[in-house]
Amino acid sequence: MGVLFANVNVTNGANGREWVPGELADGWLNNVAGVHIGGTSMEPVVRDGQTVLVKKIGEIKNADLGCVDIEETGTVIKRCYPGNEEWVLCSVNPSEVEDPMRVDPTIIRYAYPVCGVMFEL
Repeated sequence: MGVLFANVNVTNGANGREWVPGELADGWLNNVAGVHIGGTSMEPVVRDGQTVLVKKIGEIKNADLGCVDIEETGTVIKRCYPGNEEWVLCSVNPSEVEDPMRVDPTIIRYAYPVCGVMFEL
């Protein structure tokens, strides 16, 4: 089970039993990876222990959720505000307010847009 953040057209599945994203059959999941979440900075969007889906191609735009790997810090999932001089990375948890991370773009190893969250019912 999960939620896709990307705009995906939905079509009627086999025998009319399910609705499925039409693009999944056309390679939409190519270059998608799962990243396990540890921590509460992204609640309520993503909870500790869940897996987010990241698209390993594409660009992070202002206010997108992103998976960012930073030298000497590691990988974080944050709301991203990319800039030429610095990136500002913010948690979304309104209950546990954290100061934004300010990162020099030259020490970012990679930055992938988050495209979904996996969960169980």
